[in-house]
Formats: sequence, structure tokens, C-alpha cells
Amino acid sequence: MEFQIHEDMFNPVYLPYLKRNEIYQIYYGGGSSGKSFFIAERLVLEALMYKKKTLCVRKVGNKIRDSLFAQITEIINLFQMQNYFKVPSSRSNNLTIDCKTTGSQFLFTGLDEVDKLNSIVGITDIWVEEAYEITQADFLQLDTRIRGQKDFKKRIIFSFNPVSARSWIKDFWFDNVTDYYKDNSIILKTTYRDNRFLSPHDFEALEAKKEIDPVFYNVYANGEWGEYSNIIFSNWKYVNFEKKFGITDLGYFDKVLYGMDFGYNDPNVLITVGVKFPPRPTLPIELFIFDEFYETKLTNTEFIKKVKDIYGNQLYGKKITCDSANPGFRIEWQQAGFKMAKANKGNGSIQTGISFLKSCKIWISERCPNTKMEFESYRYKTKDEEVLDEPIDNFNHAIDSIRYAVEDLRINRNRKIRKIRVR
Repeated sequence: MEFQIHEDMFNPVYLPYLKRNEIYQIYYGGGSSGKSFFIAERLVLEALMYKKKTLCVRKVGNKIRDSLFAQITEIINLFQMQNYFKVPSSRSNNLTIDCKTTGSQFLFTGLDEVDKLNSIVGITDIWVEEAYEITQADFLQLDTRIRGQKDFKKRIIFSFNPVSARSWIKDFWFDNVTDYYKDNSIILKTTYRDNRFLSPHDFEALEAKKEIDPVFYNVYANGEWGEYSNIIFSNWKYVNFEKKFGITDLGYFDKVLYGMDFGYNDPNVLITVGVKFPPRPTLPIELFIFDEFYETKLTNTEFIKKVKDIYGNQLYGKKITCDSANPGFRIEWQQAGFKMAKANKGNGSIQTGISFLKSCKIWISERCPNTKMEFESYRYKTKDEEVLDEPIDNFNHAIDSIRYAVEDLRINRNRKIRKIRVR
């Protein structure tokens, strides 16, 4: 099969990287820079030229269909190569894409799907999208699973926004990189200014963040590592629940709570919170962020359908405390059979909710990378270098959902504390 590749298909900044074959390839920087689009373009072209087996992963498997799978499918359609690939229906449980001419395959899985990962052999390439979600242990596991071929080196590709300077990626690949990884890696930083396909509106939207939230602008426009000196939460840890606590299901907890935040351009979020009460009231309550649904660009009806598909009957009869700013959304969920309660959003409710969360010990499951990202990034406003008691309205959608979920817990605990003090 012969086909032509035109330079106009690519942003110029990526053209020199079309044939780079280093083992470790790091593409990072600001949002809307076209890095994921370029990686997908290159992988599809390579699949048409050579026999390769590419594993596309994210931390959590339920995000794969609408991100990596959709991206590879979009490129196949853009190149008008549908006849050369066997692409499963969007409704199919099978997400394997086969190239009919070379025998190449694209496989898609989450790092939370251990059984599926263990069964995959013969991988030549791995693409880790939103790599800030994974842990160093995840990377090392992937690195041992991939093998080179006679004609190809093995290759692991990272793509991500540098949301936090506390990320292991910064330490491992940038600050304290060993000679082996340094000699076998390439790193390319890009921003939206490198993407000639963006519309003027996209440029304006990113530039507008400069005045609203300079730190957000520095990360998502300039592609710099997030440095947050006024972080709100430090009382949390990101762990593997099964390895650390032996937790495999919700039966471990004294109480299970659910919170929801509505969005569209902002994410729609559903958080599952497990609660363990302390043996004495003076000790902190432990909150376990067990599960997250976190996805943008969904109508409320689509949000409902996805939650039903993922959670099945798990939420039947369970109270979900949700954002009260959109009563129509709440009513639609009630009509769909969910037990919804509106959160208290009066004056001071945010600060009160934050204060309660800061009094707890919080464990975030590795299945909840977006919640982790928010806890790393949520911070107070500053004025003239003074930290104010008011959070910036950003990186807070999972956190708001958690606040809503534990609202009754907070109120009841405060009542108990008042009774103890009266006695």
C-alpha cells in the first residue's frame, strides 16, 4: 500500500519527531497544544507501515472509550483510512482496533484493570495519556511488560499537562533523571501557541485566564509546572486501597456517601466516599475517596446514562447529595430513579465544608486521579502576598462533590461535639 504524507497535516513543531525512536518519549506542556493529536497521528501512520502492537492506557479504564479510543478513531477517519482498519462499534465492549493490511493492533485498557493487563503480550508501544494520573510504580510495571522487536525498540510515550510540581514525573524525568533514562529519552514541551489549528476564540479563552487565575494560566497556557504556595489541603494521601488496607469493596466502611457536581465544560462529577469513624470522638474521622466519575462535555441526560452504565444498581436507593444551583438537573435525575438531595449552598457553606474536610484524615484511591489532581491544586486567593480565607473557584469539582457528600456527617458531628461540651 502506498500513501503520501503532507506536512500540512501536522503542526510544524512536531514534524522533527515523526521518526524519533527513543524508548521513552515525553510530550508535555499547556492545554490545546495538539500533543495528543500528534501522537495519535503518528501511531496510526506507523500501524499502516509496520506490524505493531500498541497499548493505549490511562489510570482508570472507564475513561478510555471517550479519550484514547476516540482519538485514534478520529485520526483513522481524518486520514480516510476506514477501509484499512477494523474499528469496533462505539457500543461494543471490545475496544481493539485492527489494521487489515499489516496486522497492527491498538489495544485500550486502564491500569485498574489488572487482569486484562496481565493477559496482554507482545506489546511494542505504550501510550500513557494524562500520565500525571499514574504512579511511579505503575510506570515501572509498564516498563517491564514491554519488549522490543528485531526491527523496533520498545517505546513508551507520555502525554500530560504539568499540573503539579509535586508529581513523581518531575522528579523522575526532569530533576533527578538517571543516566539510563536520560540517554534513552526525548522531551518536548509545547503550548497552544504551537498549534496552528486553533481558532482565535480558543486563543482568547486561554489568554483570558491570565487575569482570572495566573497559576492556572501558567500551567495550561504556558505549560509550566504548577507551583502552589497557598494550597488548601495537606491532610490527604494517594494510595492503593487494596494494598494498604485490603479494601476491595464498600463493605469495609462504616458509612458510604455520594456527592455530585454538575457541569459541561466543567466536569460532571460523581464521588463515592467511604467513612470510618474513630474509636474516640476526639480523633479524626477518616474519609476514603473510593471512586470517581469525572467527565466533561456531557449533557445531563448523557451523564445519567453513563452513570447507569457504569454503576448499574449500586446507587439504587442511595442518597446522592448534589449541587443545588441547577434544580432542573436534580429533577431529571429523580425522574430517572435516583434519590437526590440538594446541598446547602448558603453563605459560608464553602468555608465551613472546607474546615470540616481539613479536620478529617483523607485517603484518595489510585482509582481517583482527578480527585488527586484537585487536592494538589485547590488553593486560596491571595492579595498583596496575603493569603485570604477564600478559595479560588478552580480545581474544585470533585472537592465540591465530596463536600456535598459529607454535609450531613459534618452537621451531625458538630451536634455531637456541642452536646459533649455542654455536658
